[in-house]
Amino acid sequence: MYYNLSKDYNRLFELIIQGEIIAAFVDYEWSGGEILRDLCKVQRHEPYQIRIGVRGMSYGGLEGFNEEDGDEKQLFMARCKALNLEWIQKQ
Repeated sequence: MYYNLSKDYNRLFELIIQGEIIAAFVDYEWSGGEILRDLCKVQRHEPYQIRIGVRGMSYGGLEGFNEEDGDEKQLFMARCKALNLEWIQKQ
C-alpha cells in the first residue's frame, strides 16, 4: 500500500469529525533551534477537543476554551499550518 503526505487540512478536518484517527508528521524545535519532525496522531474527541500529539506530548490542537476564539475548523487549520503538519493519506 502506498501513501502520500497531504496538507489538505479541509479533508483532514472532515475525516477527524467523522471519528477517524489520522497519522501525521509535525515540525518542532529542538534545543539550539534545530527543527525536527515527529510522527503523531490527530484525533477529535468532541467539538473543540482536538489532539495533535504522541506519547503524552502535545504539539497543538484545540481545547474547550478555544471556542471563544472563533470557528473550530479555521482554528484547527491555523494550528496545522503553524506545525507544518502533513498527514498520511492513503492512495
